[in-house]
Amino acid sequence: MRLVLPLSGAKVSTLTRNWVTVKLTYENIQKGYQPLAHPTNGSGHQPGWLIVGTAPVAAMLTSYFAFVFRNIANQIRRMIQKTFSIYADDLSGCRLFIEAGSQHIAAWFTDTVTGSLKAFEFFQFDNVHDTIIDEVARQVKLQSRLMSMQMDAALIIWENPACTCVPDAFFKNELADTYLNIMAGEAEGATMVQENFGRYVLLSRHPAAYADAIKKHLATGPSTHKFSFLLKKYAPANGEKIDLVRAIFYPEKLIIIALKQNELQLIQSIHYSTAEDVLYLIMKISGDYGIDLSTIPVVLSGLINTGSVLFDTLYKYIEHVEIEKSPENTFNAPGFAEHPAQYFLPFIQ
Repeated sequence: MRLVLPLSGAKVSTLTRNWVTVKLTYENIQKGYQPLAHPTNGSGHQPGWLIVGTAPVAAMLTSYFAFVFRNIANQIRRMIQKTFSIYADDLSGCRLFIEAGSQHIAAWFTDTVTGSLKAFEFFQFDNVHDTIIDEVARQVKLQSRLMSMQMDAALIIWENPACTCVPDAFFKNELADTYLNIMAGEAEGATMVQENFGRYVLLSRHPAAYADAIKKHLATGPSTHKFSFLLKKYAPANGEKIDLVRAIFYPEKLIIIALKQNELQLIQSIHYSTAEDVLYLIMKISGDYGIDLSTIPVVLSGLINTGSVLFDTLYKYIEHVEIEKSPENTFNAPGFAEHPAQYFLPFIQ
């Protein structure tokens, strides 16, 4: 009798007379495949199974792949940094929100009656490939209090640059892929989402493997894009004709929103390296769209501090710069008072 190994998802790299060398994908390693003694059929192996060889060879491969998996899992665990852990004493009566970005996952609870923020978690990690995002989500779940609680459903918010806004007067459904490909480039293994905001259609996409990992490990529920979430939060709901420039900061990137007379001019996610990069972006975008920064403030929120080089640079060269102010009763846990309020405001509506 020979030992055999499940074949699903495996890639054969070498075939010899005595055994097959199998190059397992990361997903297969995750599943913990073990060689199993199994009788063969007349053709020498059963459908869906792959002959590995004699017991010593199979044991050696099993030990090696187990070592590889443990090493990768440990590296991913060390790579994930939990930078915020804030919780109210009472977390009943809450709704769960999850934001999924290329280098972060955030989770928070809001009170279903008051809308106040009762808990917040933020996990940072390096930009990862789809092949290991499942393990990233699993490790986040192990470190998360909020995503380990039983909830009916969550709102999943996708934070990535693959989003564009098309005026509904010019939108054609059959060209939806084309619109997004022109703005964000083509992508394989992605799921497209279509949303409506005022007179615009928002088209976005997110990696299907990432969505599967969230569903498997973190939560299920409807999804939206961060651009849609922010526009619903910041665009005037009363039809007031205003000009507006907002910058929402993440580590090493920002989302910038520009409205002119309440008409959306731009919403874009942009990476930056220096304070001068951000200054140039705000000045150029405002100039391109005819927004007069001598008469309106640039409102900042997210992960930016007053007194930082970034804030001081913007404050020095832009006539009106403000930090977003928090409405009363926004926060409902004592831990929020230890941090600037603007950190959390882009996460709640």
